[in-house]
Amino acid sequence: MRQLANWDEGALRASFATVRDRRVHTLILTNIVSVYLYAMGCSASTSRQQATSKPEVINNSSVATRAVSKKYLQQFLTEHPDAANMTTTVVVESIIRAATAQARCSFAQLGNQPPGSFGPATHFISHAWAGNFGELVSVILDIPETDGPAFFWLDIFAICQHTNDAQAEELGQLADVLMRARSTVAVLTPWQAPVAVSRVWCLYEYMVSCSSSKRKCL
Repeated sequence: MRQLANWDEGALRASFATVRDRRVHTLILTNIVSVYLYAMGCSASTSRQQATSKPEVINNSSVATRAVSKKYLQQFLTEHPDAANMTTTVVVESIIRAATAQARCSFAQLGNQPPGSFGPATHFISHAWAGNFGELVSVILDIPETDGPAFFWLDIFAICQHTNDAQAEELGQLADVLMRARSTVAVLTPWQAPVAVSRVWCLYEYMVSCSSSKRKCL
């Protein structure tokens, strides 16, 4: 159809010069125009469908059940190898927010995740976004799983990373997630001057974690 759209008037006249019957001439021209308009209409319809379609979203209101497995973290780095050399801030901006731009939900709620990727939080990961994401994943992979399957709660996956009502509601559940998890893992990098201890959110997570005698602070 692109070739038809690029024909000039002279080419059209030459094409119809051999058609002596005016009625046939009109019929051919009408058919060409009809096919062209049909193709353009289908193209526009497809574009509208693509523009309005949104990714499937899992209706999971409990933020505490959006913790990731070790296997999923490894898969995430396999799919996004450059993320290993990015700060967590850049991972959020270039991968997490991009993937959830249409649905405006948390990454864990996207419906294309493999089964077993997410589950109830057993370990709450407290970290600063300024740290290297690859190092963060390495820390999590080194945590022993002694009490059955473990799921690691990471805010970048569990919380909506778009400023909306969903994000505000999910941040309000943060204390509940901290109290439900068996332990809190404080990622202190670099060791000589940990960034996390200068972050208000991290200090809040330490405070809530240590306020319960049932929980471990690692």
